[in-house]
Amino acid sequence: MFGSKSCTFLHSIRYIRKYTSLSWKISQQTVRYYCKMAKSSETSTNIVKSLNDKREYRLICLDNGLRALLISDLDGEDQNIADDDSGKESDSENESMASDASDDEMNVDEVSDEEEEIDDDESEKKSAAALCIGVGSFSDPDDIPGFAHFLEHMVFMGSKKYPKENEFDDYLSKHGGHTNAWTDHERTCFYFEVEREYFRKSLDKFAQFFVAPLLLQDSVDREIQAVDSEFQERIPSDTDRLNQILVATAKQDHPMAKFLMGNLQSLKIDPEKQGIDVYGRLRNFFDRNYTAQYMTLAVHSKHNLDSLESMVRESFSDVHNNNEEPLTFSSYLDPFKTSEFKKIYKVVPVEKTHKLYITWPLPPLQKCYRTKPLDYISNLLNHEGKGSIYSHLKKKMWAVELLGGNTGEGYDMNTTWTGFDVCVTLTDEGLKHWQEVVKVIFVYLDLLKKEGPQDWFYTELKQIEETKFRWKEKGDPTGYVEKLADNMQLYPPEDYLTGHKLLFTYDEQIIKDCMNYLAVDNCNIMLTSTCFTENDCPLKEKWFGTSYSVEDITSNMIDNWLDIQPCDELFLPKPNSYIATDFTLKEVPKEDLSSVPQIVSSSSSHKLFYKKDTKFNVPKGFINLNLKSHIVREDLKSATLLDLLIAILNQNISEPTYPAIVAGYRIGCHINMNQTGMIIELSGFNHKIQDVLQLVFDVIINFECSNELFTAMKSELKKTYHNDIMKPSTASRQLRWMVTERSYWSHAEKYNMVDQLTIEDLSDFISRYLSQVLTESLVVGNFTKQEAIDINDSVLSRLQAQTNVNENDLKNNLIEIPRQKMYCQIRSFNPGDTMSCIHNYYQCQPGSIVKCCLNDVLVTRMTEPCFDTLRTKQQLGYSVGCVNHLTCGIIAIGITVEYPANKFSMQYVDEQIEKFLNQMNDILKNITEEEFKTMIESEITLRKTEDTLLEEEAVRYWGEVVNETYIFDRLQKEIEILKTLKLKSLKKWFQEHYFGENQRKISFQVVGKTDQEIVQSSDETDHQVKLLIDPDQSHILPIEDIQSFKALCQHLPSHKVTS
Repeated sequence: MFGSKSCTFLHSIRYIRKYTSLSWKISQQTVRYYCKMAKSSETSTNIVKSLNDKREYRLICLDNGLRALLISDLDGEDQNIADDDSGKESDSENESMASDASDDEMNVDEVSDEEEEIDDDESEKKSAAALCIGVGSFSDPDDIPGFAHFLEHMVFMGSKKYPKENEFDDYLSKHGGHTNAWTDHERTCFYFEVEREYFRKSLDKFAQFFVAPLLLQDSVDREIQAVDSEFQERIPSDTDRLNQILVATAKQDHPMAKFLMGNLQSLKIDPEKQGIDVYGRLRNFFDRNYTAQYMTLAVHSKHNLDSLESMVRESFSDVHNNNEEPLTFSSYLDPFKTSEFKKIYKVVPVEKTHKLYITWPLPPLQKCYRTKPLDYISNLLNHEGKGSIYSHLKKKMWAVELLGGNTGEGYDMNTTWTGFDVCVTLTDEGLKHWQEVVKVIFVYLDLLKKEGPQDWFYTELKQIEETKFRWKEKGDPTGYVEKLADNMQLYPPEDYLTGHKLLFTYDEQIIKDCMNYLAVDNCNIMLTSTCFTENDCPLKEKWFGTSYSVEDITSNMIDNWLDIQPCDELFLPKPNSYIATDFTLKEVPKEDLSSVPQIVSSSSSHKLFYKKDTKFNVPKGFINLNLKSHIVREDLKSATLLDLLIAILNQNISEPTYPAIVAGYRIGCHINMNQTGMIIELSGFNHKIQDVLQLVFDVIINFECSNELFTAMKSELKKTYHNDIMKPSTASRQLRWMVTERSYWSHAEKYNMVDQLTIEDLSDFISRYLSQVLTESLVVGNFTKQEAIDINDSVLSRLQAQTNVNENDLKNNLIEIPRQKMYCQIRSFNPGDTMSCIHNYYQCQPGSIVKCCLNDVLVTRMTEPCFDTLRTKQQLGYSVGCVNHLTCGIIAIGITVEYPANKFSMQYVDEQIEKFLNQMNDILKNITEEEFKTMIESEITLRKTEDTLLEEEAVRYWGEVVNETYIFDRLQKEIEILKTLKLKSLKKWFQEHYFGENQRKISFQVVGKTDQEIVQSSDETDHQVKLLIDPDQSHILPIEDIQSFKALCQHLPSHKVTS
């Protein structure tokens, strides 16, 4: 996917995230205390790692120039046992081989291993690898925009040694793994994870994409369609739309001015008109750019270093080296030194919002990573405490969010420039005063320049990051190798692990120089608002079709913004009192230790679950509270009032708690998944976490809301509802809940309720809610049992609930879908969206642990062929998925396809999904006992895969509490059940519930507009849920009225999967 370092387009986010995680390297004195060196056997390089990191590292360089970082995660286990690779990588997998493979290539046997008996009690660890290439979309040919992104797609379409298309995905899917890739401006990265037993063969399959990819002409049109489907999905993204407008202001001969994502127009239509042979250019582009000396590889597995080195050398030594110097772009400086950049752009957004962006161009700053001057500046601009820009704007009711900084990704941090943004989400009133908002920002910047860089503030940030690094847990191995392979392109070896994390050098002059670039006469201003119309914004951006206008930054504006008058409400933050300093690991009596959470306090109004961490041994904690009440489920009005309450609380909490957030604490306040109340979540070092909890409850108990804040937050809540349902996938999901759940109110319904709410309604709701609340709490981490009880008691004493809650009033349940096929269709709420979404929901029955395990095995086996059939082969759309539903205890399967409305009809896509289920039936019929055994082993291994963070353990336990199931050893129970499952049971399960006439199916359909139907103005959005009758689907029963349909259906009992 283009520019996506996870599932989202991270590197080009103009809507900049808050950066409380800084990126610097530590001093040698600090290294001696916080870190230790991981010695490389290849060189004298010492890789700095955390004292908490027990893994071993080795850096090697192959003869072809490829650099590889090997990470052995044995964690003190016997190396001989850990490296007796499993015979599960056997010929029974029927892996296809190239018939013309040469004798000197490794064959399947060479990457298979001898039998190994796995200890049933042994925890498992996933293995992962990532390969990063120092070439990205900057290298696109000028006449084929998006070419590098297209090659990223083509590479995975089979290799000479493993020619079967989709073979790698299929292999990983069968063994608990997955793969993905992204293309950035100057780098491209591929990565995967898999069960450890299958890592050796997976690594070889992965390597062959870079040794000898097929790049078959038969795959070209399909993969161009895949790139185009990805582009079509991104058309509603305001992030991408704004980016493309901004890059159009760059020098036209500069790589920043390119359209880097690619689509059907740039990869097929335009080249064909110009007589360009796209396929003919593909192999040359690969040979020139996918070369070993540009590549960095990171591998992470429960193997010893010698075994990992052997695997890497065997599989990657044949990657070619073309002996070419890499293409560099460092001579293309000052891309935005143009008259077009320094202007005001007014843009019609897709989302309902008002946002102000100020962007400054700076010289390339990657080499300043040891100082990270922009992170220092952004931490001051982002601050939400007293004296901050945001605090000042919030008091005036002009803003509800301020984010600023640099993402550190390719869009705004490359060898040609560095970007720095400030984005302010404006209220309706703030939009009227946007020029004054700009002035406030420049007044604060002037304050920073006059006060000068503050050593003490830098030292605080340095201390925070060093502490987090000292107690860093392992985390997800896939994300880890992905980041390290990328880091290996950017930092010297000793800083591979720390270059993006730790402070090293306080450099006052560099910080001053960067501040000086943030000037009135050196910026671009973008203002987006749904108040703008096409008449206001008559220009059209070429690729996304975004409506915008261009205005000069007038001399009067500049004079006003330069007329700096001191403002008493703007000042630097005070020293942070929430920085943890006590990292003592608590000792508790043996009787207080347990393998899973235990109830340590309970009454008719509360339950407290507690578990002392004995695995990760870090001075951290998690405090989660679920405040449930039947009050919030009374009606649509109550449900909407809860959302409004939470929105206002998050505004009120931000200022007093922001220093704690900077210090590394995470604070969440949101509605629970059952929509029965509010969840409060806190995590961080346990030293100051109770103080943070008290801050949060000070705001809740002493709730305040002015008329001005109430009015502003009602408006913002409406925008949130609107923006949510504008996404077809969200709209289809909410439509499913509206139809299948006894009690559910959609965002469309809530949108129409907001204007009816009064501040008196809110006051009455809060009083009733907090006096009739059932509290369920979980305390996990570095706490004693008594501390957990004291924490809970302090919360209960402040809530002082007066009325017991009947838990039966909190239960929800589903309707039973008739045994037939139906559809429920609506128009997309986004009148300009060309994407449609279909979610076929196949209901099963009330679940048990056994039935849930059967469904898990089935969905796992369905996932890869579903993707391969509907996306890779049929190219229905970019987003295709098969999911396992468990709602109110009722099992179901869902298959989702998002696709361009002008390419396929809803009937056609629904038919293709049904054909896939027929195909799945054939697949199940042909599964052998050996294949079924492998599937079961994979499911068992998945459940035995150990948590890599205390957070993962806490989240899993918290899910049991929120779902009111409390089966904290569910994974162990599932493992024992999986061992007993039979192949015939799986086949029967599919036949009886998901196939043919046995289906209980509703196809939830959100129809997008064809190009001819598009209405650009978002003002025409209708927030009513209006069901449609589709004449193309006359053979299927439509749902014409939701309430009438539900009244005719039986209601399934509320159910908990506890046995």
